[in-house]
Amino acid sequence: MCICVYCYHIYVHLCVLLSHICSFVYTVITYMFICVYCYHIYVHLCVLLSHICAFVCTVITYMSICVYCYHIYVHLCILLSHICAFVCTVITYVHLCVLLSHICSFVCTVITYMFICVYCYHIYVHLCVLLSHICAFVYTVITYMCICVYCYHIYVHLCVLLSHICSFVCTVITYMCICVYCYHIYVHLCVLLSHICSFVCTVITYMCICVYCYHIYVHLCILLSHICAFVCTVITYMFICVYCYHIYVHLFTFMYITDIYSTIFTANLFCLIIIMAVVLYGCETWSRTLREESRLRLFANRALKRIFGPKRDKVTGEWRKLHNKELNDLYCSSDIFG
Repeated sequence: MCICVYCYHIYVHLCVLLSHICSFVYTVITYMFICVYCYHIYVHLCVLLSHICAFVCTVITYMSICVYCYHIYVHLCILLSHICAFVCTVITYVHLCVLLSHICSFVCTVITYMFICVYCYHIYVHLCVLLSHICAFVYTVITYMCICVYCYHIYVHLCVLLSHICSFVCTVITYMCICVYCYHIYVHLCVLLSHICSFVCTVITYMCICVYCYHIYVHLCILLSHICAFVCTVITYMFICVYCYHIYVHLFTFMYITDIYSTIFTANLFCLIIIMAVVLYGCETWSRTLREESRLRLFANRALKRIFGPKRDKVTGEWRKLHNKELNDLYCSSDIFG
């Protein structure tokens, strides 16, 4: 019976251990699949963010180009209007033809280069040529001021023309600086977005790794606790069996009473040592409460009643069961047959 109970407990602990090992393996496999899935989601998010950044940069670039071309167009319209007014005023002079030819060549060059490329270097070169021709024209007009009656009007229109040309040049230079500044801002924003994305991805990766390691640690702790409980139970049962065997050998060595007394004493000893240990382990405690002690006392009295059997009453001659006090007296007395 002790061997059967011992084997049953070992079987139960092995089943519990196997169930925890299976749950641990299932949890590890589940977290591996979750990590692979999170990695694929992370890769797709990175690709999506890169496409969004490229699209936003393209839109900003095209908007800047459109705004820049619009301002150039407005200033060219103003310049052409002033040039036409100036042409109407000084149309009687021979140098007007030279000025008109240079201005027309400049306008054609500017319009051609505006639709071909965005580079401001060509605009700057043509502006320098235009300024040189305008300076030559101004010098010629000043020379003929003493001869012509309309020199005052020519001078006024030239001043207005120069002011508009200067404002146009300043506007072009300002927009060039703004474009360079916007390009630097765009580069810094791209670098910042890349660092933010790498930081977020690193944080998400470390969070997944920490959660995964925490769950593995919890399952390992549960598994180790069950293994330790199983090993302690096995060692306890081995020590109990060895201890009971030695007690039984020593008691059997010093037993010199009759066979009946030896049989009764052996059964009582088996009840107190082996069965009591099994019952106490079934209660899952070695420190007994009052309720457990009363149950154990009731179990011991039942075992003693079965061992000693009924007793014949001296007065009535009927068989009756022994009382608890009589059982204790018989168990504690040296002559149990009295």
